[in-house]
Amino acid sequence: MNNCSLYTLLSKYGDYQQKPAGEDIFSYGDSAAKVYLIIKGLIRVFIQDQHKEEKEVARLSSEDILGELALLGAKEYSSRATAYEDSILIEFSSENFRQLLSKQTILNEKIITSLCSKIDLLQRPVIEFADLISSSKEERNSQDTTDEKIVKEEIDSFSNFYLDGHCKYLEVAGEDFEYYLYDKSVNCPICSTRIEVKEIRNSRLRLKETRDDLRPIYKHFRPDWYKIWICPKCFYTASKDDFFDLTTSRKRRIKEEFKAKVQSILGDRYQPTYSNPRKLNEVFDAYYLAIESYNLMGSSKEKFAYLWLKLSWLYEDVNEEELAKEASFKAMENLREFYFKENHSKLSNSKNNKITLLLSFLFYKHGLKDEALPLLDTLIRNHQIKRSYKEMARDKFIEIREEKRRAKEENQV
Repeated sequence: MNNCSLYTLLSKYGDYQQKPAGEDIFSYGDSAAKVYLIIKGLIRVFIQDQHKEEKEVARLSSEDILGELALLGAKEYSSRATAYEDSILIEFSSENFRQLLSKQTILNEKIITSLCSKIDLLQRPVIEFADLISSSKEERNSQDTTDEKIVKEEIDSFSNFYLDGHCKYLEVAGEDFEYYLYDKSVNCPICSTRIEVKEIRNSRLRLKETRDDLRPIYKHFRPDWYKIWICPKCFYTASKDDFFDLTTSRKRRIKEEFKAKVQSILGDRYQPTYSNPRKLNEVFDAYYLAIESYNLMGSSKEKFAYLWLKLSWLYEDVNEEELAKEASFKAMENLREFYFKENHSKLSNSKNNKITLLLSFLFYKHGLKDEALPLLDTLIRNHQIKRSYKEMARDKFIEIREEKRRAKEENQV
């Protein structure tokens, strides 16, 4: 279930609440009867010491849970939670939230993680947070018109980072994901930081089928969740197959510009991470970050095509049909530009044949049958091609010719 669908379910059990910057969600001594799921914004949580002086103990944002002590039988809140930014939350009674827990087990994980995090923070002698730039209405209204223009551009940039309609998705990797993976340490080629990455044990993959868009479907595992590597320090992001394939000029560009560019889009607090098990949200972000990285480096259109293709598969898996179609179309456009405009003579025959077959299938998928036919014909006449590719090309060629024949007969009638 994707996040859009989940929020629909959540709204059946709770009520959406909008909290402007500066307003308390609850305070000391209030009845601990509500639990909150944060949809958007930033919430700061404070406690009082023995001298009634406040100490900040947590900052919570999208997907975090607030007020979970109500589930443990607490009568009153012993903390104060206030909206630092204009925020949207879903408010639940403790009873309704318990009912929801039985239907969405991922929320149990969130509560445990939240409690452990807060216990860890409270045990620290000093809790340090990054400086905040206030977003209260009063301070925003005091900014000049130049500042307002910058804010709008940042919002526009953020909205353009994802495809329009992209949501947050709560799915996590299956329980047996570790069976297919092993840990590996590598040095980031940009900043030389030693980072931990996941490698796939290919010998343990079991192929169920290969679809006509060349997507391999494996039993119990989705390798595309683990095909993008990220450096958490400099934010460099790329397909693992391309991670070390960098010219000196591209390294310099990433080192000087990429992290600042990402934070200008997603905010200064953004930090790329992978959980264990990995979350689908993180996988989507990784692919979109790779697109930004390749844009900055001026990579080949083939690289973009495969990123968009895999994004279309990820969207398919969460039943986002329109987003899957749009990502697939972008894959087709990039692959077409690579095929007809870029030099790919250095590619092996097998790689060229695979690209030709994939492009023909993408043409067909998006209704461009007349553009697919000559590519398929080229493959059928090619004597240096894998038998499986030739058979797939022949089957699709016959299918398209038959569809065109039927359409012609219907038009004559």
